[in-house]
Amino acid sequence: MDADVLVTVCVVVFLSMVAASHACPVIFSMHPNHLCFHARWPDVTAAAKKAYGLRYQLLTYFYTGLFMAHTRGGTLARPLLFTDPSDVGARNATQQWLMGEAVLISPAITPNTTTVQSYFTAGTWYSAWDYAALRIKKGHYVELDAPRGHVPVHFRGGAIIPMQR
Repeated sequence: MDADVLVTVCVVVFLSMVAASHACPVIFSMHPNHLCFHARWPDVTAAAKKAYGLRYQLLTYFYTGLFMAHTRGGTLARPLLFTDPSDVGARNATQQWLMGEAVLISPAITPNTTTVQSYFTAGTWYSAWDYAALRIKKGHYVELDAPRGHVPVHFRGGAIIPMQR
């Protein structure tokens, strides 16, 4: 295997781990072997810093969701169909998920992808990165930019989401 291909594969795998783990406080541990990626590639460092920054801001929300799941039953990560069980499109949205009731994660899980087709149920959704509003009258797919190092994350309008600084 060519060294450049190996580097690209390692970066993509690491970014996928960071993208998936930024949403869940208990999945990813910072093992010393993972730290070598931060030292070698500045783009990986920037992506990890961005993902971890949001993860740490949302820790209160995540731990509250874990407490609710423990005391009432259920899960923290859940399928999109939980927002509206009557929405057929939400039932078929298998490449994104909710954290709690209000944080929608829509990662690009296909290699060499710069956009992602995300399904949004009716309502207003706000980007976690710039708070841009998406007003959806009836559930449908929306194409979102998802360049390497960026995971589309949205907050459900009307939800109270505690965030730390």
